[in-house]
Amino acid sequence: MKGKGLISYEQFPVDPSITQGPYLSSEGPAFDAVSIFSFESQKDCEECWAIPEVVEDTAKCMDVETMIVLATER
Repeated sequence: MKGKGLISYEQFPVDPSITQGPYLSSEGPAFDAVSIFSFESQKDCEECWAIPEVVEDTAKCMDVETMIVLATER
């Protein structure tokens, strides 16, 4: 995605060794990671995620059916 509008990418995997705590459901963590994708604009973001090779690659590494997307600003 670099060169296609993505400015930066960070991934924070869930620590599977933490099995108890105030933020976990009784079934454990619902997701395996939090990923932050940064773009210059919403337009750049939408265009990048629509590129066929990005769509194809995303389907290989992410469960897009359960993925939650939140737009934020700094």
